[in-house]
Amino acid sequence: MGRFQSAVHNIGHHAVSGLCNILAEGYAFCEREGREILKIDLLNSNSNASKELDNEIRQLREKAVSIITTTSGTSINDIQVAELSINYRFNEKAYQLHKAHMENIGVWYGHDPLYDAVLICKLKNGRVSKSEFSNRNVPQYA
Repeated sequence: MGRFQSAVHNIGHHAVSGLCNILAEGYAFCEREGREILKIDLLNSNSNASKELDNEIRQLREKAVSIITTTSGTSINDIQVAELSINYRFNEKAYQLHKAHMENIGVWYGHDPLYDAVLICKLKNGRVSKSEFSNRNVPQYA
C-alpha cells in the first residue's frame, strides 16, 4: 500500500471508528431527511446538514487535511475529489445498541458495524484511491 492509499485508508478509518461521532449524527440526519445515503464532500466547507453533523464534518475535514498532508506529503491543493459516502442499512435495534455502546464507553477504537462506507480521493493528476469499510456479518446487528 502506497503512502497516498495509506492516508486515504487512515482518513476513512478515522471517520468510521469511534474517534468521531459522524456515523450517529449522520444517521440521525438521514433519518430526519428520509435518506439512506450520506455523501460528505471533504473539500467543500458548505453543508446543509444539522448543526451537530456539520460540526462532525468540520472536524473530519480538519483531520483529513492533517492526515493527507503528513502521511502522503500531498498538498490539499492537489486533491480534486475527496468524498465519503455512508450507506445506512441498519435497523432501529442496531442503532439503539450502537448509541448505548457509545454512551457507555465514549470512544471505541474499532469499526462500527452499522454501515457500509466508501471514501474516494482523486488527485488532479488523475490518481484515484478508494477505501471501503463494512461489517456485513455481525450477528447482533443483523
